Amino acid sequence: MGKIKPLYDYLNQKLLQFGVIQEKLSIDESMVPYYGHPSSKMFIRVKTIRFGQKIWAMTSTSGCLFKLELYSGVAEKTREPLGTKVIKRMISALPEPIKASSLLS
Repeated sequence: MGKIKPLYDYLNQKLLQFGVIQEKLSIDESMVPYYGHPSSKMFIRVKTIRFGQKIWAMTSTSGCLFKLELYSGVAEKTREPLGTKVIKRMISALPEPIKASSLLS
């Protein structure tokens, strides 16, 4: 993941720079199909895409993308659920004057 992290950082910077952020945001997980051999590849039996890389995405309700985050496994043990940690990280990336009035997850 170390090789593509700079690319994701650059992409996230440009998405926030040129995106028109709306009041209503959605944060959800997606699976990108991948059959290679990275250690962070996931297998989820009930999904349509069973093998792949898990990605968290923050979008507007109309589907415009504002931030991507690769799931790289458990970083540290905390009492806070994974979804709560992801939402806090995604929201912290927003510019300060902009606050979402409602968040869909």
